[in-house]
Amino acid sequence: MRKLIAIITTGFILASVPSATQTVVTYYVSSISGDDSATGTAAAPFKTVQRCVNSWDDTTQVICSCAGTFNEEVVIRHGGPDPAHRSKLIAWDTDEDGSRDDETFVLDGQGIYNIAIEAPQGPRPDNVEIGWLTIRNYEPEGGCSSGSEVKGIKLTCVGGDGCSDWWLHDNVFEKIGQYCNTSANKIVIQPQHAPHLLVERNSFDSSGAYIMRYIQGNGITFRNNHVHMVAAGIEAWGSPDSLAIVNNIFLSDGNSRNDPDDPSCMGPVAIAFTSNVQHGLIKDNVFINCASSVKIGVSEEKGVRDNAFHTIEGNYIYRSDNVCDELNSPIIIGDCSDTSDSGDSIVVHDISIRNNIIRYSGNRTSHRGAAITLVGGHPYPFTSNINILNNTINGFKWGIRADECTSGGVPRAYQLNGVVIRNNIFSGIWGAFYTLERFGPWSNGSTPTNWVSDNNVLDSINKVEWNVDYTLTQWRSVQGQDVSSIQASPAFIAGDSTFNLAVTDTVAQNRGKSLADVMEDFSGRSRPMGGAWDIGAHEVVDKRIYFASATTGDDNYLGTADQPFRTIQRGLNLWNGTEQFELRGAGSFNEEAVVRYGGISADSMNAILPWDTDNDGSLDDETFVLDGQNSRAIAIATDSTTAPDFVEIDHLSFRNYAPDSCGQGEEARFVRLLGNDQDSVEGWSIHDNIFSNLASQCDLSTKQSAIRATWVKNLRVERNSFDSISGYLLNGIRGTAVDFRDNVATLIGAGVRTSYSVDSLRVVGNRFVGDGNGANGTGSACRQQWGVNLINGVQHSLISGNEFIGTSGGVRFALNESSERNNAGHIVEKNLIYMNDESCNAKRPGIVLADCSGVSDGGDSLWIEDVLVRNNVIVFEGESDSSNGGIKLASGHPYSYENDWRIYNNTIVGFKRGMLVLASEEEDGSPSEYLLNGVEVKNNLFSGITDAHYKFEAGIWEGTLPNGWASDYNVYGGVDRFRWNGKKSLTKWQRKTGQDAHSATCSAVFAANDSLYHLSNTDNCATDGGVSLTEVDADIDGDSRPSGGGYDVGADERTNGGLAKLRAGETKGEDEVTGSIAINPHPIVDRATITLNVPEEWNEIQVVIYDMLSRPVALLLPEGSGEAGEYELEWYRKGLASGLYMVVVESGEKRVVQQVVVE
Repeated sequence: MRKLIAIITTGFILASVPSATQTVVTYYVSSISGDDSATGTAAAPFKTVQRCVNSWDDTTQVICSCAGTFNEEVVIRHGGPDPAHRSKLIAWDTDEDGSRDDETFVLDGQGIYNIAIEAPQGPRPDNVEIGWLTIRNYEPEGGCSSGSEVKGIKLTCVGGDGCSDWWLHDNVFEKIGQYCNTSANKIVIQPQHAPHLLVERNSFDSSGAYIMRYIQGNGITFRNNHVHMVAAGIEAWGSPDSLAIVNNIFLSDGNSRNDPDDPSCMGPVAIAFTSNVQHGLIKDNVFINCASSVKIGVSEEKGVRDNAFHTIEGNYIYRSDNVCDELNSPIIIGDCSDTSDSGDSIVVHDISIRNNIIRYSGNRTSHRGAAITLVGGHPYPFTSNINILNNTINGFKWGIRADECTSGGVPRAYQLNGVVIRNNIFSGIWGAFYTLERFGPWSNGSTPTNWVSDNNVLDSINKVEWNVDYTLTQWRSVQGQDVSSIQASPAFIAGDSTFNLAVTDTVAQNRGKSLADVMEDFSGRSRPMGGAWDIGAHEVVDKRIYFASATTGDDNYLGTADQPFRTIQRGLNLWNGTEQFELRGAGSFNEEAVVRYGGISADSMNAILPWDTDNDGSLDDETFVLDGQNSRAIAIATDSTTAPDFVEIDHLSFRNYAPDSCGQGEEARFVRLLGNDQDSVEGWSIHDNIFSNLASQCDLSTKQSAIRATWVKNLRVERNSFDSISGYLLNGIRGTAVDFRDNVATLIGAGVRTSYSVDSLRVVGNRFVGDGNGANGTGSACRQQWGVNLINGVQHSLISGNEFIGTSGGVRFALNESSERNNAGHIVEKNLIYMNDESCNAKRPGIVLADCSGVSDGGDSLWIEDVLVRNNVIVFEGESDSSNGGIKLASGHPYSYENDWRIYNNTIVGFKRGMLVLASEEEDGSPSEYLLNGVEVKNNLFSGITDAHYKFEAGIWEGTLPNGWASDYNVYGGVDRFRWNGKKSLTKWQRKTGQDAHSATCSAVFAANDSLYHLSNTDNCATDGGVSLTEVDADIDGDSRPSGGGYDVGADERTNGGLAKLRAGETKGEDEVTGSIAINPHPIVDRATITLNVPEEWNEIQVVIYDMLSRPVALLLPEGSGEAGEYELEWYRKGLASGLYMVVVESGEKRVVQQVVVE
């Protein structure tokens, strides 16, 4: 379905003003445990529905909550006091979950009774609500051929004001006269004088009866119903005004005969206004395989006034060769009669048929009729005034047929008069665009009086059947019609069953006539979107924007800013995959939304974002919330069968989604992206959102995550905030090119995880702040809390520039037999991993490579290979014995392999052990046949290690090292110990293994209070102590290596770091009050020492170097870090072009400037 519109009708009373105090009484009815002599409470319910309904008195609102299956005929004689306080006959919410959709309330006639609910003629009860009820198995007395009636709901309310303001919703009507052929007294709902009746969200199926008939009363609305039509639909002639039939689905089997012994054909008609109806609206419905979808006519017997002022618009009408009557037209205007029996001159007039899609798909010989048939004829003069505007007609033999009206075989004196046909597309027509009755009143060469056809697109056949066959050129010449029409084939969007025009179309786009009656198109878009009206039902548009409001919206509205939708899903249902959409929301929505279609391309994405209600250009101050209220499990999900692409979710707040129960394997997600192995969900961007409180009382589970991304491609998740996510932030990742960057997360669960095959996963620039435990359930033990955990077939990932604060582990790679391929090609760089003893498992290392598995389930040999770990700072703060190792390496398989793991230029501080080297074990506890193979450990800085820099697993590598082990140019600070074949000092380690020949045991000097452990300019331990490594040409800050005489050891390459004050003292004279700057050497080639003398009255100084455009290029001393005295600062000019620069010393408004030259 596409759009809905609010129905505003004359005299339609939405609610009257209730009295100051209104009594509400609720009774309960149970077919199993009830007793009609009981009190009607939940504990002592009534037995029958009738017993409860008998308590209604028109002055008190009485609610009958019913559970079970009842074999009854219910008679309603009284209702509620007013429309706002209807008496209700509804399902009992037995499980008290706030929903009645899952309850059982059935009136079952069991083939014995013929009427389920009746309001008899005398009392005429008003203000009744019937909801969540199933009515089934009611049959006419004596069977279908007896001629007796069968009704689901019968309102016989003739006289007075009728049965006013009834509301029938969310009911199921099935098997009402199931095997009967259609006849006048077999009706599912008979609203005989029921003004303001609202029939919505009901389901109709398997009934050999009219859906509605004997319709009388003003302001009756039939909307949002699903009608599986095996007989007939809606027939009206009782003078209703403003009858609205909106946004329904009519699905027909193509034959209204249901008697198994009657093989004849009767073409089903969905909507028939047979006489007297005025101001009807037939809008936004879907008709499938109805012989006729809409039929409007007159009858001498029933006619008392004109049948007039109707709008038929925005409907999708589909016919196939499954319809037994191949001649009936989907739309028929049958205005053919004598003077009515009451003596009136009755006419069908003022009919607008616009923005409809009328389509035939099937064998051409199976449908030999027209899309629209027009008949008009009376013995008195009349004007039809039929306007056929902006429709798209496809596949029929004829487009429009105009037939004569005869009486006794003689044409009536006055025939069809006043037809306008403009802006229509006739596509795939194989007989003729128009066919006029060849041998009737127009055989003399005339057309119907006041016939105007123009500005149409006439595709395929070049023919008008009029007396003889004429081409479009001849038709123009003889009749002067279609002068501005176009003979060409429009370009439709490929595969679009609703025939949207492609943006590339040049035939129908901007070629129509301006029509004041057609200001919107089939989808509710304004006309024109370009320079002129487009021809056909659709207007081409670059982007469609819809609005939703949780407080003022209504899903019956248009979705404009003035008439917003009520739900997010209502707007998403309009997305079609062929156009660009935006859905802008305001307020808090409690729903689970499904995205079935996305945008067109990465440059034309669909978007879900806040409504800028104050029009200030900012979304940061808007409120757009999806709140599951802990009663819903998934906020936004993709349909895996359609795998929608190119969707942006921007500036939303997601909160309070949870599974029905923890620990039962039930899902809870804020966003679930699920494609399939043939079609990935591509090009989504999820940014600047807030995700909070997901399954917050559950322990860590892969079934729960803020975002699941399975079978995805080019996904970006960035600049979001995550808090109280008991599961993972992002998991289930499978696909290609997934970016998780610049997000901030407070973890009570874990971060990013997958155990599927992923290519090019990038986790960059995020901040993960953990509580050290992924367990959140009552009484739960310690659970892991990794920042990034990549298991099995992940390849070519980048984990860079992240902060992992207080988690029980930073980054982990692992492998098991379920993997489809190697876990390979990773870079882990520039991360800060800060751990402490507040974690429930502080012994987890900061980085883990756990390469332990047998042959895969698919029979492949798998391992973790090609991993580069560089420029990371891994810190443990607390009792070091609570920790274990900064980095853990474990590997082993029953087949040969090579790891190729490179551990370069990391800074590891405060752990019990710098690195753990472990073996994999088989099921019997013995080590795997092949163990760790190929590890380089170079340029790493170990500081404050308390037990051992390396600990090799005892009993495995006794007197030998893992194959391909190479460690050198490292700095080992803290304890001088290596646990390998016992305990070894660095000297013994070097002598016994030949490793670390250029490594040293010393304590590096770091800048004070620096979380990234930059080297101080006083350091002479790690500075220039490393080896040149092509894979580490920059440090953790992005500064180039080397900056001095060689590579520095650790994550930092010392440049302007370590700007410690060397000397401080009193100023020495009045001539120094203004301060001084000395630079040596000058000009500057590589580096220079800058000497400052700062006056006593200065405080909180900063030292900055600017280029000649006053842009800062280096910060030598941050603001507030200095005071009066003398300083020596060292400046490396790396990265700066030759030229003039300024050294500026500032304190408040005081400054000293010294120009310098860099060569």
